[in-house]
Amino acid sequence: MQTEFYFNIFFAAIYSVIFFILLLIKDKLRYLKFFILFIIILFCVYHQFLFNTDAEDAYIAYRYVHQFIDGNGLVFNIGERVEGYSDFLWIIIISATSKLGIEIPIAGRLLGLFFSILTVLFSYYLGKLLNKGSENSGLITAYLVSVFGIFACYGLSGLEVPLFSFFILSILYCCVKQKWLLSGLITSLAIMTHPDGILIAIGVAVFILLSKAVVSFKLKAMAFSLLGFLILFLPWTIWRIEYYGYLLPNAMAAKKGLPFALELKHGKNYLFSFFRMYWPISLLLFGAALVFFRSLFMKKSKISPELGFLSIILILNILFVLFVGGDWMPQWRFISPFAPVIILLIVYFIPDNVKNNTGSIISNVIILTISFIGLLIFTISFKFNGIPRVRIWTNSTNGLKFIGKWFHNTLPPKTCIAVFCNGALSYYDELPTIDMLGLTDEHISRFGHKALKGAPGHVSFDYEYVVNKHPAIIAFLGGSGFQKSTDPNLNKDPVFAQYANISYIYEKSNNPCGKYINLLILKRDKAAITNYLSSQKEMILIKDDQ
Repeated sequence: MQTEFYFNIFFAAIYSVIFFILLLIKDKLRYLKFFILFIIILFCVYHQFLFNTDAEDAYIAYRYVHQFIDGNGLVFNIGERVEGYSDFLWIIIISATSKLGIEIPIAGRLLGLFFSILTVLFSYYLGKLLNKGSENSGLITAYLVSVFGIFACYGLSGLEVPLFSFFILSILYCCVKQKWLLSGLITSLAIMTHPDGILIAIGVAVFILLSKAVVSFKLKAMAFSLLGFLILFLPWTIWRIEYYGYLLPNAMAAKKGLPFALELKHGKNYLFSFFRMYWPISLLLFGAALVFFRSLFMKKSKISPELGFLSIILILNILFVLFVGGDWMPQWRFISPFAPVIILLIVYFIPDNVKNNTGSIISNVIILTISFIGLLIFTISFKFNGIPRVRIWTNSTNGLKFIGKWFHNTLPPKTCIAVFCNGALSYYDELPTIDMLGLTDEHISRFGHKALKGAPGHVSFDYEYVVNKHPAIIAFLGGSGFQKSTDPNLNKDPVFAQYANISYIYEKSNNPCGKYINLLILKRDKAAITNYLSSQKEMILIKDDQ
């Protein structure tokens, strides 16, 4: 890892130096700005492949895609209408792409890469547009987004983050160009991609209120934006309620329930860890805030609509993260879609002599400093909450994939499985599944118990309910699939008295998570289930505790 670290820092340093030199001489060669943008895109893709994130949670959406294109409806288990996702539009887009013959997980990753590149290009354009046509502003914006780890982390993850980020910038563009009907339409698409999209609707309202137009124009703009929003959002919401029976998605209901004080504590720690880890970003934001307040109080300037839009949605996102307790995934997933917003805010306050490329010593020093800060931001990708943690996550995902394929190849198609880590395992086993965290189970999420402590998103449970459904296998798996040893206390809770501890070993495993697979198997079906599982010869039964 250390050799890889130094190699990548060296590579990023060369990239930063090239960016600095090209930015200084770009006005001397007619098409050089396109070359600069090209190398920014290349580095953005390179950065994403350094993470190479394969998010285990993305496989929940993939299973919905699989059921949908097979004609079973938008369901996780056949015959059970449960809205265990919050990324409807992402599922639809992956479904359409996979219809072209692309494997579903590959489609998810390719689409994420595509929308990430599109977002970087849009960042360049908006950076230029919001700064009076300054090429420097556009290129610096794209450069800083390309080195920002929270953005790069989720490009290949299979999650909806890049699409949501693209929609945020698209809505800002529509506001600047006064395309109010379209801004409303895209806002509804953003909410269909992730519920946080409602924050962007508030940003649109703030943009309109801060514009210099007369009151009648503002009212007209509000009306058209609202109309565009309702055209898609209203029929979609009616369909959701009719199809699933609830306004609040099941996945969101499953994640709610921690005491408010604990959620607030988690949210505070989440935000503090982000601003502490990404201290160069924190310093730049602090500097931007100082410039803003100085201009506001010294020159009595008014807040521009663009600045109002960017500021309010970032503030609202911070408040949202604070009150929901953040998230357990690496690289601050809840902040990730807003990475271009953070960079646009920073670039907005860069001095005019840098934006206009005056060629002065001061402007050149600032550009050099920005290039160096970009290199510092990139190095944070190698901290524990970055690439190292993503690789731990990837190992877990790979283990769960293996187990899912093992179950699929050996167990009868109607074998019921209860899982504590729902995603990759369930996608590959294609078996009826009880999600023990309730994301895709209506009873557990809405009527089960709520933990009074624990991690955000891991709140709902009801072990009695699970046991009464008599799944043949209960797979806790420690969230990692493979484990480093057998677990003699897996069923110490009396509620699992009907189940036997069973451990298998896969000697060929080179997964860092381990080579053992620990399961609870229903005692009455144990002989049949172990015979099925043992039919895959390399899986060796090594422990059977009654």
